[in-house]
Amino acid sequence: MYKHFNLTLAVTHACNLRCTYCYTGAKFNRVMTEQIGHAAINRAMASILPGGTLSLGFFGGEPLLEAQRIQSLIDFARSQSSHHGINLKLNMTTNGTVTNETAWSIMTTPDMELSISCDGPPHLHDKHRVTIDGQGTSKCVEQTLSRLTSMPLDFHVICVVRPDTVKHLPDTIEYFYDLGVTSIEPSLDLWTSWTTADIQNLEIAIGQCAQIWKRELTRLRIGWFDEKAAQLAQIPMESGVQCGYGQAELAVSPSGRLYPCERLIGEDVENQEPSIPGNVLVGKDFLNIYTSPSRNKHICGECVLSSDCNTICRCSNYIRTGDVSKPDGLLCAWNQSCLQETATAMHNLVQLSVSSSTKGEPR
Repeated sequence: MYKHFNLTLAVTHACNLRCTYCYTGAKFNRVMTEQIGHAAINRAMASILPGGTLSLGFFGGEPLLEAQRIQSLIDFARSQSSHHGINLKLNMTTNGTVTNETAWSIMTTPDMELSISCDGPPHLHDKHRVTIDGQGTSKCVEQTLSRLTSMPLDFHVICVVRPDTVKHLPDTIEYFYDLGVTSIEPSLDLWTSWTTADIQNLEIAIGQCAQIWKRELTRLRIGWFDEKAAQLAQIPMESGVQCGYGQAELAVSPSGRLYPCERLIGEDVENQEPSIPGNVLVGKDFLNIYTSPSRNKHICGECVLSSDCNTICRCSNYIRTGDVSKPDGLLCAWNQSCLQETATAMHNLVQLSVSSSTKGEPR
């Protein structure tokens, strides 16, 4: 039995956008039935110790196209979690363009960990995040962000970082901060090709973003550096945030197929790798259905940063190399740069603090 279980429900394959870098496969109108959603929630609940936590996420396509179905599934999960004595956490990532009354109610649910996908200023966002007829969506998303920042609501912005936008990442961070966004999660486009020059640009951008993070440390959260800071300070990470990849973490597609991570659902076809055998409707729990592959320590054993590196994300490794235990040069460079820049920023802050505290001491 697990103390914490991450369950993601891909409620639809449909989407109202056609982002050029989308990795989720063809868009079509297949919606998760309540039967499949309920079965997934019940099996997850049956896999958790009393007093444990179910982290329930909603994914797509664009999940808020099925806002009514999501609300129904949330209501069911609340009743089941109360019955079983299990804590419930909710999360969802949306493109920020579906803002009808039901969608807005779900986005602003008090215990919903909400993430809005936005790639930065209009000239960057509209390069890739477009409607079905190719129109930019930045104006709509900006309106959503402005509305959210005016409320006492904690939310994240997820911005995709690509070779053609990486140089602009520091400006993107400043753009969000000027809009009133205080939590930013940059996300590397792992499905595209990164050249050596692109990776060098990434390392430069990480250094520049780290300076912004240090400058606004008490007011701005940037996921890449917050995680490393907690790691360096040896602050235990919140239970459940580590990569489970099929153990204590599952994604269920609209058809009921099982996947070790929502980023691997893709076209959602029979015998798709690396799906998990079986269907959500067959079985009573999610215990012992999948042996999660481990990180190959020999691959990274000679790296001096291996003990502090988080390339244990098996999903990312699989996307980049086809091997869940093997990161590639992009992932290694990203991890190393984030770690080094965070350590430098923290060291400088400590030095500044010590210097400030000793200036007033009697000689």
